[in-house]
Amino acid sequence: MAKVIRGCLNLSSDLRRLGFIKVIVFLTHPSSFTYTQQLVSKYKTVVKTYRDKEEWNVDPETGEKVAGKGIGREGLPASDDIIALNHVLLAQNLHFVRRDVNTWDTYGQILSALYTNDSGKAISLDIQMRENLFKIKGLVARLSLGEKLVFCDSLLFSDIDGIIPLLFCLDSAKTKSELVQEYFGKVAQWFERKAEIETMAYLKSLYLNESRRFKRKSSEESSIIHKEMQVEPRLNFLLDVGLLERNDSSYSLSEIGKKLQATFSSLEDKDIRLLLDEKERKWSSLLSSLYGNNLTEISEEEFDNILFRVLNFYRSIGLILIPYDGVFLASAALALNNFRYLLFESYEEHIKRLSKSKRLKFSATVPGRRYIHA
Repeated sequence: MAKVIRGCLNLSSDLRRLGFIKVIVFLTHPSSFTYTQQLVSKYKTVVKTYRDKEEWNVDPETGEKVAGKGIGREGLPASDDIIALNHVLLAQNLHFVRRDVNTWDTYGQILSALYTNDSGKAISLDIQMRENLFKIKGLVARLSLGEKLVFCDSLLFSDIDGIIPLLFCLDSAKTKSELVQEYFGKVAQWFERKAEIETMAYLKSLYLNESRRFKRKSSEESSIIHKEMQVEPRLNFLLDVGLLERNDSSYSLSEIGKKLQATFSSLEDKDIRLLLDEKERKWSSLLSSLYGNNLTEISEEEFDNILFRVLNFYRSIGLILIPYDGVFLASAALALNNFRYLLFESYEEHIKRLSKSKRLKFSATVPGRRYIHA
C-alpha cells in the first residue's frame, strides 16, 4: 500500500517552478557523491550565471515570463541561501536525487533519459553538452509534455495525500485565498476516504487520526500561514504539469486535471486501493493515457527505437537489472515528446514480443521488483 502520510512534504511558498529541478539533476551524477551543501553552492552559481542571461524563465513559445528565481539574493552566501537549499531538498523529496549523497534517484534517472543522444548517453555527463543545456531559453519556464508526465508521476508518488485533496477543492474556479480556506478540510476528507477502504487495522487507525488532526487544523485561524505554505507551492507545481489553469486570480482544473479528479472520485474501493499501491504503479499508466489523449499511438518501429535508446542509457550508468517501470515511464515520456502515446498495456505487449525474439530478457512477476536484464 502507498506510503503513509506522503502528503506532508516540507513545502515553502518560495518554491515556484519545478523546472529548476532539471538544473539540479544536470549538476549531479548517477554515482558520484556530492554533499548537499556543495550541491547548493554549485546550483546557486549556475543559476546566477545562466538564468537571466539565457532567459530560463521566458516561455519560448509565448514570450511570457514566469515567476520563480530559484535562489535567494545573488549576493547571499550559498550556506545562508534557504531558497536554493529548499529547491535541492525538493529534488530529494520528489526522488530526483538521493538524500545526502545526491546521486540520481528514480526520477533523476528517468529525467536524464530524456536528455540523451541517439546512442543513449546522458548529455549532462559531458561538460560542454551540459553547458549547452544551461543555454536553453525557457529551460525552467517550459516543461515538455514528456517532462510533465515525469514530474506529475513524481508528485503523485511522493505527495499524493497533498495533491489529490487540492484537486478536490477545485469543483469550480477558485482564488488562492478560497483554496487556502478549504484545503485542510479536503485533506481530512481524503484521509477519511482512505480509512474507509483500508483493510489493515493499524493503517485505518492512522488515517482516522490524520483526518481528525486536519479537521482541527482546518478550523484554526492561527494556522493560516501554514495553510498558505502548503497550498501555494502545490498550485505552482500543478500549473507546471498542466493539471491546473490560471485566469487572472482564479485557478481551475485543466481537462487532464478534471479527468484525474474524476478518476479518484468514481473508482470503486478495490480500484482505489490498487491505484494507491506504489508497487503496482497504476497511476503511471493512468497519467500516460491522460497526457496522450488525442495523440496517435506509437508504432512498433518507433517503440523499438525509443526502448533501446532508454535501455542503452540505463546500461551506460551501470545498471544490470534495469527497472521495468522506470523504462516504461521514460519510454512513454519520450513518446509524448514525439507527439505519440504509449499505454502500459502496449508496453508490456512490446516487451513480450521482443523477449520472444530473444532481443531482451525481463522479469515482471513480482510488483515492485520488476526488471529488464541489461
